[in-house]
Amino acid sequence: MEKEILIAKEVAQKLRVDTQRIYEMCRTKSIPFILLGQRQYRFSKEAIEKWLADGGNAKESEVKNNEW
Repeated sequence: MEKEILIAKEVAQKLRVDTQRIYEMCRTKSIPFILLGQRQYRFSKEAIEKWLADGGNAKESEVKNNEW
């Protein structure tokens, strides 16, 4: 089963915030993400939904070890 991958713009729309806010959340490691290269952020739809269900609280270890 292939997991759905989102870009920052899609996550921003889902959360109803500006895309810059998503990038800020990535820099502070407060949202689960994967960094491809130096500036390409990707998000697992499943991980974002779990993060939201948990109240939007991501521990640093959960962000770093985000498995897809």
